[in-house]
Amino acid sequence: MGARIRWQRSGEIGAVLEKDSFIVVSLLAGGFCRIMDDVVNGGDLMIMKKYYQSVQLYFFIGGIILFTYTLFFYFQNAELERSGTTKSYRVVDQNCKSYKGGSSIYVFYNNKTYKVGIAWRGCLAYPVGSEIRLIYNERFDYMYRPNGLTRDINRLIFSGLLLIISASPWKLLLSYVKRIKNRTG
Repeated sequence: MGARIRWQRSGEIGAVLEKDSFIVVSLLAGGFCRIMDDVVNGGDLMIMKKYYQSVQLYFFIGGIILFTYTLFFYFQNAELERSGTTKSYRVVDQNCKSYKGGSSIYVFYNNKTYKVGIAWRGCLAYPVGSEIRLIYNERFDYMYRPNGLTRDINRLIFSGLLLIISASPWKLLLSYVKRIKNRTG
């Protein structure tokens, strides 16, 4: 036996097979398998290290993409707030939901309907037919509601923290914490 494995199945079929020093996990119909015990065999440990490194690489690339996306919109909206002039637009539709981030209003401009995300309480303040002050970004064709960049700053902080967490060498940090814990405990 190259490894000790306990598995749980959810869905229809899940199978765990062992061949030489490889562990093959076959997942069908939404099943999943959790490896509960440490992998004993050295070859299997190398597979786990490569898997960990590739997963961390994908999280890091995703973090870079998310951070770049939020940084782009931060600079776009900062430029709009600095130089853009607000105009009144008539609300043509309203979609107010009680959960966070789900509400939006729709305005009509240049033969096109634009969706503007808004907080739930703010959504209730703009019924259909009312006026709302927005800035239109001609270059990228979207409406922006000036709010002092608070939403963009919060998104930038969140994506920056995710980028830092994804770039951290967690395996090394956790082994260091275990060593300190073993010395003191």
